[in-house]
This record gives sequence, C-alpha cells and structure tokens, in this order.
Amino acid sequence: MSSTRKITIDPVTRLEGNAKITFELDESTNVLKKAEFQVLEFRAFEKFLEGRKARETPRITPRICGICPVSHHLCSAKATDMLARVIIPGRAKLHRELMHMGQFIHSHSLHVYFLALPDFVDGFKAESNDFRLLLNANPTLVKNVIRIRAFGQKVIEILGGKAIHPVTAIPGGISVPLKVAEHEALLNEAKKLLPITEESLTAAWGLLDCVPEELKQYETLNSHNMGTVGNNKEIALYDGETVILDSNGKVKGNFRGAKYRKMISEKYFDFSWTKFPYFINAEDEEDAIIQVGPLARQKCYETISTEKAGKMLANFRQRFGRYTTESYSTHYARIIETMYALEKTIDILEDPNLMKDTDYRISSTIKESSGVGIVEAPRGSLIHSFQTDQNGLITKANIIVSTTFNNPAINLALFKVAKKQLDPSQKSIPESTLRQIESTVRIFDPCLTCSSHSLSGTNFDIVLRNTEGELIYSSLVASRNSSLK
Repeated sequence: MSSTRKITIDPVTRLEGNAKITFELDESTNVLKKAEFQVLEFRAFEKFLEGRKARETPRITPRICGICPVSHHLCSAKATDMLARVIIPGRAKLHRELMHMGQFIHSHSLHVYFLALPDFVDGFKAESNDFRLLLNANPTLVKNVIRIRAFGQKVIEILGGKAIHPVTAIPGGISVPLKVAEHEALLNEAKKLLPITEESLTAAWGLLDCVPEELKQYETLNSHNMGTVGNNKEIALYDGETVILDSNGKVKGNFRGAKYRKMISEKYFDFSWTKFPYFINAEDEEDAIIQVGPLARQKCYETISTEKAGKMLANFRQRFGRYTTESYSTHYARIIETMYALEKTIDILEDPNLMKDTDYRISSTIKESSGVGIVEAPRGSLIHSFQTDQNGLITKANIIVSTTFNNPAINLALFKVAKKQLDPSQKSIPESTLRQIESTVRIFDPCLTCSSHSLSGTNFDIVLRNTEGELIYSSLVASRNSSLK
C-alpha cells in the first residue's frame, strides 16, 4: 500500500476567517490525490438558535460575522416576516435595502482593493501579502477607498442602529425610521462620493487590465450558477426570485422560500466545519456544484437599472461574454456591483416613499410555522430557514451561507490549480506558487466565519472539561449514545 505525502498552506492569508489548504500526493508516483480547503472555525449558530424566540433571530444572527452582518440581519428578518405571515410596508423595505447597499459598498471595497489587488501589484512575489503594496503604488487611490468604505459603514450605522451588528430590522418592518437630518447628510455625501467612487473603480479596472496574462489563469468550472433577479430580470440584491442556471445559461430551477429544499442538498465531510451544498438534479460531481457571488449573479440577471454600473456591465459582457467561465472576471463583476450599490443608495435616498410619513412596521405574532429568508449577500446567495412551535420558539434552524455554497467549487478549483502549479518533487512551495494558489481561493472572497456551521456527519469532537480537567461533555460520545437509543 503506497503512502501519502502532505503539503500544507497554513494559514491562508487575506481571507475573512481562518483556514488552511492540504494537498495529498501519492509518495511513490507523486500524483496529486486530493486537495482540501479546511475551515478551522466552529460556530454552530443553528444549534444556538434552537429554543430561542424566533423574533430574536435578527439580533442574534448578525453575530455570525462582523464583515457581512447586515445580510444575516436582513435574511433573518425576512424569515421572521414569513413566520409571522406579514408583508412589510414599502417604507420599511426601502430602509432595509438601503442598509444592504451600505454593506455592499464597504464589503466589496474591502475585497477589491485590500484583499485581491495586492496579488497583482508585483506579480505573486513573496512580499505581495498586504495592501501596503497598493498604498505605495497609488496612495491617493487607497485614501479614496478608505473614504468610500467609511461611507458604507456610516449607512449601516445610521440605518441599522449599529455599525457592526445592526438591530433595526424586526418582524413586520423596522423599529426606527430614518431621521430627516440623517437623510439629508447621507444623500449629500453619497452624491459627492459618486465621481470619486467611479474614478476609484475605473482605476481598479485598469489595474486588472494590466495584469500579465499568465497571472490571470484561474481554473474554470463547468458548474451551475445561482442568483436572485427582480421582476424585470434586473439585478436584485435584497428581494426577488432565485434562479439556477447551468454553465450554458439555461434555467434549471427557480424558487422562493422553502422550495430551495427541492433543489439543494447538503453534504458533510470530516475535514471541514463547512457544509457542501449541491444541486440535486445534476449529471456529475462538477455539474452538481453551485457557484454564487458577483460573477454567478451577472449570469442570472439581464440588466442593471443604474446608469454607470449599466455601462460597466455592457463593457464587461462585450469583453468576456455573459456566461464566461473565466474566473478572473469575477474581480470585474465585483467592481460593477460596487458602482451599482452606490448608485442604488442615491436612488433610494431620492425615493420620496423613504421619508413619507407612513407606516414603517406592522404588528406581528409568531406561532407554529416555518419561514425562509433569502438575500444576496456580497459573496452570494444566503438562506435562513426556521421552524417554530406554537410559542414562537425555534425548533429547527438551517443556514446556508454564500461561502458554503461556494465551498465545493473552492475545493475543486484548488485541486485543478494544484495539478498544474505544484511541483511534486519540491518539499516546500515557492512563494510565487503559494500566492497563485491562495489567490484561487480569494477569487471567491470567502467569509469563513460565516460558513462554518457543519456539525452532523462530522468526526470532530467538541469537548468540555472542568477546572480539574475532568471530562464533562463529548459530542461524539453524546452522538453515539443517542444512536444506541
């Protein structure tokens, strides 16, 4: 029996959360056997939610992540709206969507400029490991981006009540409407930032254009793509119908609410805390993969409703095509969405219904029911699914995060890139190769803290001991005892 040799990248840098990559090679043949993207954090929010009042979920779930808390906040709020069987007032919907745009502005800006672009400033060299390279190359650009991100955070703080973990979205609407003075200040600042943002995003686009072709070679996947579209098949990030397309752009499924369970299955593997969702009606393993995020969304919607982002989209599709499998183009798709988010922010702030003296919440009661919330987070589709008893307490919770959806794609992409880039005869990975492999992960902008929810089906053991070191609880022992009953 041949032995295996492991090559490990630990930690993977410039990601939100902690992870490592492990490659296994056959010792005798040096053939790559597997590549594993191992998420090392454990969160278990589904279990934390059991027994809690469903009304509390919009305040609890933002604690899953400090990078995209708004998405969890709004997704839980939409799920509780369904649990209470209410349709929120239009003013409340505008308020929520405006908060969501603030998150897209700050989250996408973070990834484009500080996590992704440094890979290309000096071509995957050893020192290419943080945004200081970009700062040295273009200090004005970095300063403007910091200003843009700060505005996104300000929108969240004002609309959400807190900059990190928002609280204003509640079952039936919002708890506090936007004040007149805050509205005027945000609108004025957004308009001033519009030309600065366009200039900064154009600069990022240009930097990507200048990257040598050999550094753009990411692995392509013939997978399905998923995103949410509006009534006119335009981009929709807060609300709409979720569609699944095959690699050629053919619609293979669409759903709202709980119908996602008929199209998506979830698997578990014992090397990661992150689940592996797959499209149920697939022909093979690669075909079963569902990619989400800016590039996948671009394939799902027909148009963008705002002017500047719309022009960027036309430029993108003329160059790459709508159904491109060129993963490098994801960076451009993220730039387009950043422009859209700021333009949409201005559109919502100029909508008279946002500040009209109308209802912003309606009374609601949650009893025995089921509810599903779906939004497009910066990294892709996000699903919160809750079931409650007659007292409105959660009996079952399921959360499928954007990075969870992309998890199978990340693992397969790593396997493909390693087969090309790794030299099995070398005991250590050259820095340039390491940067190339890590950037394959960064193309997905994974948020690992969000994604780590797996518990059932794993061989991990959660252990509690007292101050004397005596075992109080073991999850594996508890699982075995439960199976014997």
